Amino acid sequence: MRNLLKLLPLVVAAVTACPFPGPTLPQPKALAHSSALSTALKNFTETLDSVVAGDINFGFLANETSFSIVLTDAHNQLWEYHHTAPANTNGTRSIGANSQYRIASVSKALTDLLLLRLGFNIEDKITKYLPKLSKGNGTVEWDRVTLKDLGSHMSGVQVYYGLPENYTLAPWFQQQGYPPPNPDEYPLCEVAGLRPQRCTEECLFPLHTGGV
Repeated sequence: MRNLLKLLPLVVAAVTACPFPGPTLPQPKALAHSSALSTALKNFTETLDSVVAGDINFGFLANETSFSIVLTDAHNQLWEYHHTAPANTNGTRSIGANSQYRIASVSKALTDLLLLRLGFNIEDKITKYLPKLSKGNGTVEWDRVTLKDLGSHMSGVQVYYGLPENYTLAPWFQQQGYPPPNPDEYPLCEVAGLRPQRCTEECLFPLHTGGV
């Protein structure tokens, strides 16, 4: 997901140099008839075709990475691009507009909103809800981390520090000159290409409290 975000500047640069829409600059509503947009999207489609074909190395393996990109204005869907990775053998066989994805980093904002709507005190220490964290001998001072710290990414907790979050990208990082990653330094669960099993309390707490 993070590598796919590298494609976004191509869209922004190709479509417009205007500031983001807001009270001073209303959101455009007639982009469907814009010749400049049509040209930009044609060029962007050709670029994506080259990425998928392997003619452009964009930092992810197109044969293993399925993705969808959709562009809309206030009223209409203007353009879409879907790619089904040929190496996908255990998931959806054909990617389209109705395909479901893991929502990745978008879930962070949704989690924060849910906490606020449910009335949680964001100044609460996380050990109030996960008391086992305070019993370990790890290097993180969990009893000083609040829900607000986690939600604002200011907790100082680093899970993948110095490591690619997707283990299947390790060969690409090595091509860029990085040393081979040590599998033992990865979390014990939910690491694509290494430990895909779902995280549970039993596997998480040994990792975070110095048990391994």
